Amino acid sequence: TEFLQEYSVPLVTNPANPHELYAGLAQGHPGMWAGANGANGVVVRSRDGGRTWKALDTGPARPVTAFVQAIAVDPTRPETICAAAGKSLILSEDAGETWAELGAGYPRINDLKWASF
Repeated sequence: TEFLQEYSVPLVTNPANPHELYAGLAQGHPGMWAGANGANGVVVRSRDGGRTWKALDTGPARPVTAFVQAIAVDPTRPETICAAAGKSLILSEDAGETWAELGAGYPRINDLKWASF
């Protein structure tokens, strides 16, 4: 699959299935993201170890101008994924098919880790 975005970080693996990968893509380089078009960010998923990729529709939470800087997969429920884009958090409970915004206005989030208690 081809995407307009050429910048990719992070890359995370589903802990229950090493062939399932998630990444955040952005267009341009970080210095360009402050412009009017931003990063044109998107979350993508591969279910075949990276051979093919699908852009995930994050719906109203789609980080159009923000770059997805961090992604975490719940190790006990690997269909649950959290992503940080700019100052927002988005959550999927169905392996990225649908998303909900958890909130905005957080400080810039550069990393996510999942803690289960």
